[in-house]
Amino acid sequence: APSLLELPGGDLLCAWSAGSKEGGADESIVCAKLKKGDDRWHRPVKVSRDSKRCEQSPSLFLGPDNAVWVVYTSQAAGVSGKNDTNHTAMIRFQKSFNGGRTWEDPKGLFPDTGSLCSQPIIMLKNKRLIFSNWISRDSMTGLSGDPTVFRISEDEGSTWKTVFMPESQGRIQANIVELEEGHLIAFMRSRSADAIYRSESFDWGSTWSAPVKTVLPNNNSGISALRLKSG
Repeated sequence: APSLLELPGGDLLCAWSAGSKEGGADESIVCAKLKKGDDRWHRPVKVSRDSKRCEQSPSLFLGPDNAVWVVYTSQAAGVSGKNDTNHTAMIRFQKSFNGGRTWEDPKGLFPDTGSLCSQPIIMLKNKRLIFSNWISRDSMTGLSGDPTVFRISEDEGSTWKTVFMPESQGRIQANIVELEEGHLIAFMRSRSADAIYRSESFDWGSTWSAPVKTVLPNNNSGISALRLKSG
């Protein structure tokens, strides 16, 4: 589950999950750097160090504080390495103020358990931060089937509010694309293994349409979407 980030000077960071097996207690987040002009990556640095939980699905974000954030899920280790403990998951983050060489201790980003993430935090043109998650065995609403939620911050990540996407059970890992100011779309992986789904917002992510099926097939595997500089 790799994530790439280009730093302002042109260096690249890559973070991913490393361990003996998915869901194992030794699964941790590591990060490596490719300096601009080099042809070889530096040796990976171990970022997360919780020996009782597995840490997965990191994403990298250059924060408004000019720190690199790595955000990831942390959950109880699974049985025989199976990814069967999503309901225990919490979202943690760590910051680096020196381009990924060293990292601060982990903190919880939200208090809820059962929260999972995959895609990076996005800063919109109005400086709002928006972060797509999904909820396993959702205790907040009683819904089941992995509904999508968005976390929104107006204060550079100090506090967050939660917005649910309606009728989104089984539509997860929303990839947010800002088409124009206030107009966002999200593309999602499907637990039904049928197609990529699409949702839309016209108010900076405060409300979303129910997801609809696109013509793009999806076999319940991860996707990514981005808008090029050319539009």
